[in-house]
Amino acid sequence: MNINSRFRKVCTCRVRTIAGEKFLIPIHDSSIEVENLFRISESGAYIWEAIEKSNEIILTDIVKIMEETYDKDREILEHDVIEFVSDLKNINLLEELVNDKSS
Repeated sequence: MNINSRFRKVCTCRVRTIAGEKFLIPIHDSSIEVENLFRISESGAYIWEAIEKSNEIILTDIVKIMEETYDKDREILEHDVIEFVSDLKNINLLEELVNDKSS
């Protein structure tokens, strides 16, 4: 995975604030399993909202969006985006799209 990687959502999730904490909640068959609540940061919620707005997204696009909101160096934003998206991929909420170079 690198900053030019493309991803798409594997399932429907919602960001909700519960007792002042933000959670990413996967929705499966209209049910919510408590063990599948993932606490996320404010920037994690922002990243997820960017992902939700399109069928697929390139990580550089997320960084560009975040640059407009967060006063951080691009390098730090890139690291944060890659780390968060990697976590989402590892828990099967996102899948990486691979370019087919054979066609």
